[in-house]
Order: sequence, then structure tokens, then C-alpha cells
Amino acid sequence: RLARPPRRCNMVATFATRCYAAKVVRHLLQLPGDDPKFDRLAAAAVLLEQEARTGACWSSAEMTSQIQDVLMLQQTSESMIGDDNFGWQEQLASSGPALEAAALHMAFEHMREAVRCGRPLPAHEELLVLVAKDLLKQDFAGAQQVAAAMAG
Repeated sequence: RLARPPRRCNMVATFATRCYAAKVVRHLLQLPGDDPKFDRLAAAAVLLEQEARTGACWSSAEMTSQIQDVLMLQQTSESMIGDDNFGWQEQLASSGPALEAAALHMAFEHMREAVRCGRPLPAHEELLVLVAKDLLKQDFAGAQQVAAAMAG
């Protein structure tokens, strides 16, 4: 269903400037840690990896809906950062839904990677740090350091 995304380093390399990557991180910072979107992303990550391992997966309408949500995030995110789309920066700068799609898609990819590797799903603060590290190409000690960097 969901195509394996390009390696994160390839995805990150397509972000033309740090300014737009920072907008994505800021958007993720604004989402509360208990936002149900994160639960849906986590469920979709588990479902997709289960399907990848077994080749099939029992699915309910709710499960299918969660997977469809992730597909939409992936499609929106890829349309913004694709190599053949040079207008994505303007779209990213002005579109709340596009920022959210990019932020949530990056968070989902980290959740999916954790499931794939048999690690616990990252909590909200850990997701903030992982996404910020990927997009800004900078190490952060924690979510507070990410927030401070984005405030400055």
C-alpha cells in the first residue's frame, strides 16, 4: 500500500533551505503531545509493518482509514518536496495543511522505523528531536532545546 519512502537523507536533501525545514519543525512543536493524530500515526505504523512482515493483514474500516490518512500525508509531503516541483517553498510557506502534512509524515516515518527495528514507538518529545535533527541537520539534547532553537 504505502510505498517505501526514499531514505530520510534523500528526503531531507530536497529541502532547499533551512528556513522551510524550520517551519515544519515549528508546526510539529505547536501540536500537543496528546493530539489523537499521533495515536493514529502510531497505529498505522504498526499496521503497515505487520502487513509488510506477513504479506497480509486483517483490516477493519477504522484501520483502513488510518492507512488512508498516512497515504494522504505521504502524497502531500512528496508533492511539496519532489525534485520536479520547484514551487513547493511558496506552498510550504503559506499553507497550514501542507506544513502539518510534512510534519506528521516525518513523525510517521520515525514511528515506522521504530516498529521496523523492534524499538518502542518514540514519544512526542523524542519525535520532535528526531524530526528536528533530520530536517535541520543539527543535534538536539531534547525537545526544550528544539523549542529554544525555533524561538530564536
